[in-house]
Formats: sequence, C-alpha cells, structure tokens
Amino acid sequence: MTSSTWRTLRPRLWRHPYALLAFSELAYLFYFHIVASVPHSVPLFPWLPFGRWGFHGPVAAAAALTICLSVLFAAYGVLAQELTRRGETRRDRAVVFLGAALFALTLLFLPRLLSKDLFDYMAHARVLTEHQANPFVVPAAEFPPDRFTEAMGWAGATPLYGPAWASLVALLALAGGGDFLRTVVVFKLFFILAHLANGWLVLDVARRWSSGLSSPDAPGHPLRPIRAAAFYLWNPLVLTQTAGDAHNDVVVLLCILLSIWLMQRGEELLGAACAALSVMVKYLTAPIVLLLAIHRWRQAGTKRAVLFVAACAVVAALAYGPYLAGFGAANLLRPYEHGSYQGGLMMMVEMTVSKLSGGASEPGSGVARALVGITLVGAGCLGAWFLYACWRTVTLRDSVDTGTRLVLLYFLLLTALLRTSYLVWLVGLAALVASVTLRRAVAIFSCTVMSLEVLWVWRLLLPDPPPPQNLQRFASAAVAVGVPILYLLLHSRGWPMRWGRVLPGSEGEAA
Repeated sequence: MTSSTWRTLRPRLWRHPYALLAFSELAYLFYFHIVASVPHSVPLFPWLPFGRWGFHGPVAAAAALTICLSVLFAAYGVLAQELTRRGETRRDRAVVFLGAALFALTLLFLPRLLSKDLFDYMAHARVLTEHQANPFVVPAAEFPPDRFTEAMGWAGATPLYGPAWASLVALLALAGGGDFLRTVVVFKLFFILAHLANGWLVLDVARRWSSGLSSPDAPGHPLRPIRAAAFYLWNPLVLTQTAGDAHNDVVVLLCILLSIWLMQRGEELLGAACAALSVMVKYLTAPIVLLLAIHRWRQAGTKRAVLFVAACAVVAALAYGPYLAGFGAANLLRPYEHGSYQGGLMMMVEMTVSKLSGGASEPGSGVARALVGITLVGAGCLGAWFLYACWRTVTLRDSVDTGTRLVLLYFLLLTALLRTSYLVWLVGLAALVASVTLRRAVAIFSCTVMSLEVLWVWRLLLPDPPPPQNLQRFASAAVAVGVPILYLLLHSRGWPMRWGRVLPGSEGEAA
C-alpha cells in the first residue's frame, strides 16, 4: 500500500467518524439554546446543556440556527463521503446507529418545540380517549380547557390526518396516563423508535438489493447499505423534525418501508396492509401505493394485483370504520383551503405576478383564477408523466424511484403547502433509489428547505410582521426550491458534478 493510499484511507481528524459524531452532538446541544429562545410553544423541560443563556432578538436566533444547521449538514455530508471512499466496517455501523440514537435521545428533552403539531396530536387523541367523542367531528375546543388544549395550535380544528393515525395516537395517549409531560415523552420516544427502525429497514432493504438476493429487483447501480442508512439516520432535517419537533411523517415512512421490506420477501398481503396504513396516516403517499400495486400487476399478473388492492381496501375499511359517523370527506381537502401558495415555485410565480398586476392573492380575481389554471395544467403534466412512468414500473425498486421522483417534483413545483416535515419520508425513500442524481437532489432539498425553518424562527421573534414579509417569503422559497431545481437543470444539461471519489477496488457509487 502506498503512502498516498494510506493517507486517503486514514482520514484527517475532523473527518474521522467519531469526530463527526462529537461535532454533531455538540451542535444538537447548542440547538437547545436556540429553541429555548423562541417562545412559540409551551415550556417542557428546564435543563439547558451550557447554562441559562439564550439568544435575544430575531436576528441573533436566526443566525445561530443557521450556524447550527450548517455544522450539522456539513458533518452529515462528510460522513456520507467517508462512507463512500472506503469499504464498510463494523465501526461504521456502530457510528451510524449509535450516533443516530444519541442525537435522537438528546432531542427528546428539548425545552420547547418549534412546532405545535405534537400538542395537536395529543389533544385530538384525548377527544377520543377522555371524552369518548369522534375527533374527526368534534374539535378539542368543544370541551373544558386543560393543559393539553392550551398547548394546541389549532384547538378549533379537527385532525388533517387519516383514521389509522387517530387510533394510534389514542393508544399513545392512554400510555401517557393523562399526565402532560409523560404523554410528551411517550410520543417522542415512539417517534425515536420509529426513526431507528426506519434506519434498520433502509439498511436491510439496501443490503438485500446490493447482494442480489432479490433477483427481479437487482439494481442498476450498487447501493452501499450502511451509507444508505446514514443518508436517512443522520439527516439533520429528519432528526429535528422527528426526535425534535415530533412530526408524524416518521410513522408514514415506517409504514412505507415495512411495505417494501415485506414485499421484497414475498409477503404481498402484509406489504399491502402496511402500504394502506401509510395512506391512512397521511394521504399524500397514495401515489406510491398505486405504484406498488402496478408493480404487483407487472410482476405477478392481474390476480395478484387485485389481491393487493383488495388487501388495501380491507385495511382502509377497518381503519375508517370507527370514525364514519358524521365524517365529511371534504375534510381531506382542508390543507388546500387558503388563498395563496406557501413555499413552492408557484408561490414565487404568484408573488411576482401580484407585484406586476395585483390581485394574485385575492381568491376569485382574474389573476388568481389564471394562476389556478396554470397550477392545474402543471398538475396535469405531472400526472401525465406519472402515468407514463407507471407503465415503465417493473421492479419494486422502480416503484421506489418513480414515487420519490414524483413527490420531489410535486414539492418543488406545485405544492400548495410546503412543510419541512414532509421531507422526512422523501429522504427515507431517496436513501434506496437507484439514481444518484435523484438522491443528491433530495439531499440538497433537505438542506435548502431548512431556510424556511430559519425564516420561521426569525418571524416568530418579531413583535409585528415585518414590512417586506413578501420579499422574505420569496427569498426563502427561492433558496428552498430554487437550488435543487437549478441542480436538476444543470445536471440535465450535462454539467459535470463529481462529488467524492471511490478508491480503486472498493464498491459503491459517488457520494
């Protein structure tokens, strides 16, 4: 072995996996002081790792969050590159999984949250368990206020999620025993376990595809199993949105990955049940379930596909059964009941047009109707591409690739409401895709979309909305969706992008 090869195999101290773990843990401890400075939600735990100090003023808190996230994403990227440059070792597996567990458990005891969704989950569950009412019909505000409803963000609204989620949170609320802090810990511990389980599922699915055990799904590009797991487990957006702010997207991903894992082993009906459960938690995963059904049809024929769809229908009927009384199907469209786009490319178009002619943000105006028409045409084009891609879906991995690409394009171009937490399951699916370009685009998007979180912190600490708030929204959206769109456009034009280098004789793809 030459001296140059040895230097390449033995990274510098700041690139060593243990050093990256230490840098990341310090950044997550620093994150405590940022969220403690943002009085968005109720205080939870008083402990702060570096003393009783915080950041005063919106600029200081937003700048601190930017620095913190930059360190976390830098460590995340260097680890991914290190796992690409050399072969996988037992130490790498320990660093990836033990590091993810350490970060998640650290975020368990955050002093505050940057989101109130967890408190909405808890209070909606108590409508069912404590008041014996249908949470899809009766909002929590209908009952005498308590600590649960006082912490909510939308006490007067019914849940936006599916019936499987309503049943699951009811069980978690019962485990909390009616105590507010204990219920918070129960929910967050469940999300941490789901996060680690997702990492193991990504590792096992990738290992099976890489080893060729699933011959019909043998990938065109080899997957590095431990790097695929690290791509998901160490992603700062995933950790802050699951172990930190406790969003239910981690459960959506758990159901999808379980479905893929079961179908990979020939357990089609159980795979169908898990796929249906993901939709019964959050309806956005329905196109991916359709792709899985098409995969069964292309691989095993019409009868198997019908059985797959029938299993999904049975699970959906069982999930909805307890909640059908008074349930309105129109509630599923409530996330889109607002006058303007938020976060996607169409928001930028809307704001530009409104500056030129006005009326773009006024529902019913000619400009607003024109923008809706443009959105419908765009959705039609994306739908046509999706139908074309369905016919090209043969293997299980084809389904993952096509579903991830569809969701990414929807979020970048047409989404009516871009939430940071939605990228949790997009990152989890991207860890398994065959396309290196698609995986990089999702990694970039997970980084840039955190600019929306920085803007959110800055806005929360202002006493009044800033005068140029439209400019701020436009700038954050331009960063969030513009950078990954630019990357995809440059790559489609053949612009060379060689990130990382694989040593001769080692398996794997570029970082």
